[in-house]
Amino acid sequence: MTVLFPQIASRTPSPGDKAVVAIPARNEAARIGACLDALAAQRDAATLTVLLLLNGCTDATEAVARAHAAGAPFRLVLRHAVLPPGQAHAGEARGRAMDAAAALLEREAQPDGLLLTTDADSQVAPDWLAATRAELRSGADAVAGRVDYDPAETACLPAALRQRMAQEDSYAALLAELEARLDPVRGDGWPRHRMASGASLAVRLPAYRRAGGLPRLPVGEDRALLAALRAVDVRVRHAPGVRAVTSCRTEGRATGGAADTLRLRAGQPGLPCDSLLEPLEVAAMRWRARATLRRLHAAGDEAGAARWAASLLLPPDVMRQIKASPFGALWQMAEAASPLLRPVPLLPAALPGEIAAARRLLAGLRPAAAGPAGSGPCGSASPGPAPTPPPP
Repeated sequence: MTVLFPQIASRTPSPGDKAVVAIPARNEAARIGACLDALAAQRDAATLTVLLLLNGCTDATEAVARAHAAGAPFRLVLRHAVLPPGQAHAGEARGRAMDAAAALLEREAQPDGLLLTTDADSQVAPDWLAATRAELRSGADAVAGRVDYDPAETACLPAALRQRMAQEDSYAALLAELEARLDPVRGDGWPRHRMASGASLAVRLPAYRRAGGLPRLPVGEDRALLAALRAVDVRVRHAPGVRAVTSCRTEGRATGGAADTLRLRAGQPGLPCDSLLEPLEVAAMRWRARATLRRLHAAGDEAGAARWAASLLLPPDVMRQIKASPFGALWQMAEAASPLLRPVPLLPAALPGEIAAARRLLAGLRPAAAGPAGSGPCGSASPGPAPTPPPP
């Protein structure tokens, strides 16, 4: 894996909360060195502890990690695990790593410390930690970073798959802007993205505990963590300035993860897009409905919420506790129960039409002085180094 960010950051510690990065690794001897070198290059790496969970490794991952950490400014903590049948999946490994990191913060009297996670086959930018802390100082309690595929590895993928990825990336950027304009959320406004990738997540320890920790799902544990945080109204920022790159391999370590997705799509080009990409009409309806519920919840308007529920074919009394329930939990309940809010798969052949329709809709929603959404993976002003991967 090529080194994608220059290793030029200062070694001088900067003020800030103690932070622990949890990294699950299974037979990643070829990539863990670059991952740790990227963490060593953080501007305030001396405030960082890296907790590496060695998940049944049978290669030289541990030896490589020790060698790369020997001269690093951060502290390396190793944990070993052999996951039993039924729990041998990415969600359990990341969950154990993050729980161990959380416990470490608590033992060291850091109850308000920062818990982060990345992947052993990923590299974070030199300002990753500093940019994350800046978002926290701005009011966020959790930060989802922007993750791109390794451009050198992306170039080796079939041309048809790369074209599809580029179209999905363009549509994802348009949907991110559309969501921000139809349902603006304080502290997570435009520009933003919609990713929830384990290659770049951060959360304050109290918020992590409040949400119940990371859900132990075989696939999609990163998205499930953000959903759990939102269910208790934790302030989540989808920050385009918090950056990382990850492997674009098609033979990965996690069943059902990004590598499996790429391999399947290369062999079956007609497979539906990622579930975050849905037809424009459905997406716009979803966000308008959420914005209305957000307003009704803020006002404690039970009568209005009952009418809102009925319009979505929900029993009106489901919103009876609107004043006492977190907004996030109410929305997730409604989204799961309403037949009008069920996910609608999007086929790749429909992407060009949906992209054109999204551009037309956004042209009427943007303020007069606002420019178009960027072509980057998260709608940023400049494109990232490679298309955005679907979260595992």
